[in-house]
Amino acid sequence: MTDVPEDCKDIKEYFLKRVFKESETSKNDRTQYIAESIMQYFPGFDAFCLPIPTYNKSDMKDIRWNKDRMNPEFFAGVEQFKGLLKSNIGPKKSCNEGEYVTGEGIQT
Repeated sequence: MTDVPEDCKDIKEYFLKRVFKESETSKNDRTQYIAESIMQYFPGFDAFCLPIPTYNKSDMKDIRWNKDRMNPEFFAGVEQFKGLLKSNIGPKKSCNEGEYVTGEGIQT
């Protein structure tokens, strides 16, 4: 999806208005429950569109070797996402005061 509807200023607003919106008729309570759960556990989030990497399915089989035939805007978007991810993600605090959750801690 690259075009955002006119009533939404960006993709994040699209998600908040259209995807996670509470429906008046509540046709599917399970869907609404899932949307509310996502918003409860992730109250703050960023969203943006990535350009299409390529229209050629065979190029997608091995991006590493076909990078020169793919959309450079896609890779720029991935780099932007990686920067955003690194700036927003930090160590997770453990239930034990002063400790952080590590891969080893999760494994045990």
